[in-house]
Amino acid sequence: MKIHSFALIGAIFGSASASSNTNQGLLSNGQVSLGDWQAAYENASHFVSKPNTTEKINLITGSSVNTTDGQTFTALEFLDGSMGLQDYYYVSAFSQASGLAMTWDKDAIYAQAKAVATEFYLKGIQVVDGPTSQPLGRTPWGGRSVETFGSDPYLNGIATGLSAKAYKDTGVIGGAKETNRTGSMGGGVGAGGGAGGPPSMDSSSSSASPSSSSTAAQPSSSSAGGMDGGASMSSPSSSSSSGAPYSSNADTKTLHEMYLWSFYDGVHSGLGGAMCL
Repeated sequence: MKIHSFALIGAIFGSASASSNTNQGLLSNGQVSLGDWQAAYENASHFVSKPNTTEKINLITGSSVNTTDGQTFTALEFLDGSMGLQDYYYVSAFSQASGLAMTWDKDAIYAQAKAVATEFYLKGIQVVDGPTSQPLGRTPWGGRSVETFGSDPYLNGIATGLSAKAYKDTGVIGGAKETNRTGSMGGGVGAGGGAGGPPSMDSSSSSASPSSSSTAAQPSSSSAGGMDGGASMSSPSSSSSSGAPYSSNADTKTLHEMYLWSFYDGVHSGLGGAMCL
């Protein structure tokens, strides 16, 4: 999974020439107000005007860059997550995000995010892989729900915005996730059937009817993604076609009002990046 800096990537792609009479919101045409990010964008634009294509590729894939004209960019350090530094000694373990959201306490949400960001800052890690948002938890077989703020998009927006603000106030970058990632949007239900239910223990059925109680197949070893696997499952038996498909297609209204809502709040509050685009 790669996390993307809005300012840096915007500068790279915005460095291409744009028509002066375009009515699109391109960063390079000077018609988009970036607010607090304006200075960062201008610095990034100046920097990426110098490297060659190979150096730019190294830059956006997480490597340090030393350009031929002496410019230097040291790669950022990224680490999970919104509940504390993962796989790191002598750090704190903070409250589970889903439990924190259940308090509906905005002060507590901000305070935890600021405490997490402070530990990241003190360890020299510039980017938090978090907060984790979207209306996750619509099916109990969806996975990742423990690190999110639940299934309500409004609550997600409030919590994501507060977390992003706390990260920015502390001096680290928030890299929200999982932006439109199929496995996290509910499609990666692993062993669940078409309705997101638990797997049937009887995997010998060859019935193809989705309404059959035995259609949700036991996951095979090839679908080791478990709770975060592919968008549809098939029976482990090669002679069976009883796996109930699960579609995670979302129309525009659902996408904007459910899945992107919280990221809007995050961006408005100073979110500096996103991952799993």
